[in-house]
Amino acid sequence: MANFSEIKQDTLNFNRGTYEGESLMEQSLRKHKAGRSILIDKDGNILAGNKTADVAEKLGLKLRIIESDGTELIAVKRTDVSIDSKEGREMALADNATSKINLSWDEENLRVASVEYGIDLDDWNVDLDLNAPTPESLGEVDVSDFDTNQTLCIKLTPEDYAAVVERLKQTSDDMSEALLSILGYYA
Repeated sequence: MANFSEIKQDTLNFNRGTYEGESLMEQSLRKHKAGRSILIDKDGNILAGNKTADVAEKLGLKLRIIESDGTELIAVKRTDVSIDSKEGREMALADNATSKINLSWDEENLRVASVEYGIDLDDWNVDLDLNAPTPESLGEVDVSDFDTNQTLCIKLTPEDYAAVVERLKQTSDDMSEALLSILGYYA
């Protein structure tokens, strides 16, 4: 077994990740344990899987390093799971859902890599305009589309959380009604 201190996070990671993605990843690793590998270079720098390694270490999973020169595909075989089971199908879904929701390009790191390493972002279909500000990213929320089946995730510092809770208490005894009021749902 290896130790997480033997591997290092990528200091020029192209993916900032998302709060929702990290939450899904933690949920998946807690529920199903590890199912996919990460990729490190010859010096232990993480090339792919920075977020996975971080969450796995926090959860206390073990680390095993398999050496390869890239001429063979390494498959992780889970001997305790069958694809024809709820767990197997849920693991496949978790992998895809987490990959989709956890991508948030770090435009500055992409620009640095493009200049310093001569990487053509167009070769990889990366359009930096994909991270252009949206109403949501600017803190604007259109509550007219809300229904009872949607979840709103807001990452707050402990101080901001305390301030929000205090404001909710001042608005209404019913926390749901208070939150909707703050969001402008009630006129």
